[in-house]
Amino acid sequence: MEADPPAGGDMPKTKKSRESIKSKKKVMQKSPDVGGRLVCRPPVELKRPTNSIPFHIPHRKLLEKIEFKKKLAEPLTGFAAQRVALVRPTHVERMQSVETLADKDKQLAPSYHEMYEEPKRQHFPLPHHKVPSVVDQKILIEKMRQTTDGSFIYLTYAVPKSSELYTPYALKIVMFPEVDKTNFFTMSSKGVMQQIGNDAIYTSLEKWEAEYDMYCRLMRIKSFYYFRMWKGFNVWRKLIIFRKFTQARNFIDANLFILNPTLRDGLLDLQQMCVNMYDTTFVDTVDTENRWIFYFLEDQMYKMETVVKKIRHFRYLGKDIIYNACQGALLGKGFVIDETIFEGKDKKKKVQKSSYIEQANKKKFCERLSCFIILADYLMINMLHLLMTKSMEQINAALELHMQFMPSEQDIADMADLTVTLEKPRPSGAPQQPFFFIYFFLKPNSLKVDPSLEIATNIANQMMALWTEHTTSIKCFVGDQSFNPFTCPIINGKAEDRICGYGPTLHFYLGCDEELAESIQHFHNLVNKSYEIAQAYCDRFLDLMKFFSEDEATEDKTILDERSLETFRVLLDRYHYEIKTVENIVDFQNLGILKIDLTYLKKVALPAPTKLLELVENTIPWIGKTKVDDLSVEVEDAMTFLEKDPVQTLDYVEYLEYVEKATEKVDDMEIVLDYCKELYDMLEEYQIAVAVEELNAYLGLSVQLGVLRNLVDKKIEDTTMLIRKFTVTMNKDISVLIGEVGVIKDECMEPWLYDIESNMAVVTEALNDLNERLNKCQSKAAEYKSYQKQFRMEVTRFDMLDEVQNDVKLRMLLWESVDSWAKTIDEWYHDEFNNLSVDDMNAFIAKNVKNVNQLEKGLPKNLIVPKLKDDVELMKDKMPVITYLRNPALRPRHWLKIETTLGYKFKPDDVITLELLENLKCFNYPNELQEIAGQASSEAGLESLLKKVEEAWKTLEFIVVPHKDAKDVYILGSTEDVQATLDESNININTISASRHVGPIKSRVDEWAKFLDRFSKTLDEWLTCQQNWVYLEVIFSAPDIQRQLPAESKLFLIVDKAWKELMRRTAKVPLALEAANYPNILEVLEKNNVLLEQIMKCLESYLETKRVAFPRFYFLSNDELLDILAQTRNPHAVQPHLRKCFDAIAKLEFGVKEEDIPFTSKSKMKMSQSAIKKSKSGLVLTTDIMAMLSPEGERVPLTKGEKFDVE
Repeated sequence: MEADPPAGGDMPKTKKSRESIKSKKKVMQKSPDVGGRLVCRPPVELKRPTNSIPFHIPHRKLLEKIEFKKKLAEPLTGFAAQRVALVRPTHVERMQSVETLADKDKQLAPSYHEMYEEPKRQHFPLPHHKVPSVVDQKILIEKMRQTTDGSFIYLTYAVPKSSELYTPYALKIVMFPEVDKTNFFTMSSKGVMQQIGNDAIYTSLEKWEAEYDMYCRLMRIKSFYYFRMWKGFNVWRKLIIFRKFTQARNFIDANLFILNPTLRDGLLDLQQMCVNMYDTTFVDTVDTENRWIFYFLEDQMYKMETVVKKIRHFRYLGKDIIYNACQGALLGKGFVIDETIFEGKDKKKKVQKSSYIEQANKKKFCERLSCFIILADYLMINMLHLLMTKSMEQINAALELHMQFMPSEQDIADMADLTVTLEKPRPSGAPQQPFFFIYFFLKPNSLKVDPSLEIATNIANQMMALWTEHTTSIKCFVGDQSFNPFTCPIINGKAEDRICGYGPTLHFYLGCDEELAESIQHFHNLVNKSYEIAQAYCDRFLDLMKFFSEDEATEDKTILDERSLETFRVLLDRYHYEIKTVENIVDFQNLGILKIDLTYLKKVALPAPTKLLELVENTIPWIGKTKVDDLSVEVEDAMTFLEKDPVQTLDYVEYLEYVEKATEKVDDMEIVLDYCKELYDMLEEYQIAVAVEELNAYLGLSVQLGVLRNLVDKKIEDTTMLIRKFTVTMNKDISVLIGEVGVIKDECMEPWLYDIESNMAVVTEALNDLNERLNKCQSKAAEYKSYQKQFRMEVTRFDMLDEVQNDVKLRMLLWESVDSWAKTIDEWYHDEFNNLSVDDMNAFIAKNVKNVNQLEKGLPKNLIVPKLKDDVELMKDKMPVITYLRNPALRPRHWLKIETTLGYKFKPDDVITLELLENLKCFNYPNELQEIAGQASSEAGLESLLKKVEEAWKTLEFIVVPHKDAKDVYILGSTEDVQATLDESNININTISASRHVGPIKSRVDEWAKFLDRFSKTLDEWLTCQQNWVYLEVIFSAPDIQRQLPAESKLFLIVDKAWKELMRRTAKVPLALEAANYPNILEVLEKNNVLLEQIMKCLESYLETKRVAFPRFYFLSNDELLDILAQTRNPHAVQPHLRKCFDAIAKLEFGVKEEDIPFTSKSKMKMSQSAIKKSKSGLVLTTDIMAMLSPEGERVPLTKGEKFDVE
């Protein structure tokens, strides 16, 4: 370190001296002296990249540890701040000159001439004058001269000699106890005695005064005045410079590792190892052309394993170097690593323990060694950081070599032909092939790049993650247990606490390195850009993907089932085009970094259209062969059928039907033949192979079809003769059918089929057999009728068949009715009575009554029908009683009356059945039970009517609306729904009250009658109050009305407060039932109405007084007059009503002024704000009446100055 230059001297190195030194250096460098060339000079400057960490800069944690100062605890609260303030350096203002100092006392220092010319002038202020206790020597001397009693005084120095205010005459008067016995003065009228220890020096008073005057004159000279200050500052400055130089020298000697030979060798060796690792990277870029990304990843993994081994070997060697250096440096200082080792060798000999100073020195030196280990860690971390950054730079450089040859997206978009190579030829010296090659992976409805961007990015991220993992897995030296003897030193056989941290981490530096993050992002940008271009090129194959997806989705059955020749023509053209398109695609496409291998795409896309084309080419001939074969068989079958003569009726029908449709069939055959002709022409057009046999069959088909056409024409001519033969045959079949029906009729008329003694099962079986035989005859008859209608013959009537069928059905209905009636009656009598359905019972009885009537008319006399009729009629008579007892309105009180009528008490465990009721002879009391049931129905009707009233009032609400958009002020809206519900409820309640069956619910009915009456009164009072309040609220809101009617205004405020409170409560809960039942609401409304009526009468009286005062007001209504009175200070309020007051005056014309009108008083300002209105033209109206205007437009001017006043 350089010392500061001395005060007042020149700088040792001026500009000229620096130039001379530089020139000497140049001469020395150009000197041919061999010794000069062998001299190793320090570098003048060092160019270091901004992202590299210098090895000589200690870690921030180490600096914090060195600069850490333990904060002392305060002995007393606030004492620490006071102590800091005492030792804090103060700012000393530099004194520029003696004159400046003298300015403070308004006195300049005298010149040499003035000191002798004006001896009596006031003396110059000395430094000790700043001390208040210092005595003035001149005054003291004059005072002592005047003493004659021989007295004296004691004097001592007021400040110590070290003070800047010290002078030889800085004395103060003290008492004897305060005297400094080693150095003090005594002064008398004769002189001054100074006692210094045992020596005494006497000075006469005149000499003392002369010496003091001379001292004052000397102090007026600048050099003498500042001498003590200059001397103190100079000594202090030299001392500080020397101390700083010594401290810097000692600090460098103690802390600079390069000065320690042992540590220097280890540090340089480690630095050399780091330099050797600077050219190592994780990336293998030997081969950067046509690489499959997974094989490239394998090469990178192999290269990474090699580099990781080198890193581990580096750490292994570095660990030994650092350990040996630290051990040697510790031994060089006279310390051993572990004293217990020597104690173990010679246990008998007691080893003397280290002193406290030695312990502290060893611990301090171990701290320096820990710093040295941390410095080694920084060197290794710097090397690993460079390894990461250079690896990224290398891979980015390799990618950028290929990136320059990448075509743009516009070039790809402009490319319409898939057979064109996009990339231009690469120059010599550059990579001739792209870095990686990829595929287009084609699937139905999917065309992707393989490997995809996600896979490539994932591989890159995993690779970089492995780099980071392996570099960050290298542990720091300082955290290694091998260095515990230095980081946790053993002193006197005891391991001390750890004296340092666990070293820096590479994670932190990798996370803070913005350039590394930008390099990684640049790598991803290159990959993403490459894949974007590849995807853009991939989009050019979307049409291919589309027809490939359609081909894959096309099933063989679709083509095999297709018969449209136009569709086949379209398919043939399409598949030929697809095959040609796929075959013409280039095999490879270079896109900068990526090379797209399209051979796989062609391999996947080509089979689908090829297969479908083969299927179409095989299907068309097969369809032709099938059509020809089927048509040939159909022609042969038709000729065979037409040449055969019919025998039976059915044969004639089939033959005639066939002949009738033969012409259409032949026409259809000719259409099929035309289809085959077009099909074989298409086979010839597309050069599809066809077998010779199939072609010959197609050519011979037209001859067969001509023969068939002639045969059909001949058969059509013979149709009349065929119909005549068919008629004879069918008449024979009808005669046979009529005979069979006659046999069935004879069997149906047997008496045992409706005899009461017959077995029901046997009769039923016989009737079912007859019915089945009749159904067969009916089918044949319907078939014969259809034949007759088809061939336009006379239709035969089968009346006997219908009669026999009706007889059989009646006999079957008889026995079915008897059986179902017996089963149903038994079920009714034994089932629980509450489960019986009256409606079902009535329907069943009505059905049987209808059946009995039908049987009586259609069957011969028998005993079964009368008996069934009696049973049905009997049950029909019992149904009213059953209906009464199954009345759902019956309640327990009604069943008590029924029990009284029947004379039987039903027990809870009794099962009531129809059989039990018949045993109790309940059917003997139809009138009594009817009365009970009627009463129950009537009571149920009344209850439902009352319930309807209750339900209506549960949800009925008042419509509450805001009044004139005011906040928290409401009025009732339309009450039509409430009034309608009230009227309907009154009608229902009156109806219920008038009924003679109201007894069970009379209390509820009376309660509702009272409520409805009170609600009606409340609603009337409510609406009356609202009407009057709304009318008066507008009136009394005007300040002029309040001023003119103060008493009425107070009454209205009472009503207004009560009304607003009522409506706010109703707005929160608008239910009409709850609002009308609020306590005392009716009384409050009645009171409000009385007050409002009183206010209305007073208002009428007030208006009458105004009309008496001005009779023209009788032409105005109350509202119009109130409108005028509410604006008494606004004369313009009368304008709309002038026509009613005066027939000949339509309106008044007022004067106008400019808008900005100066006002001279507060009253005029107030009047202007309420009375003057702005016109549309920007002018304002005044109260000056200029003229009167008649309805006809006549204008009568008035005298200037007429004022308008409503009052």
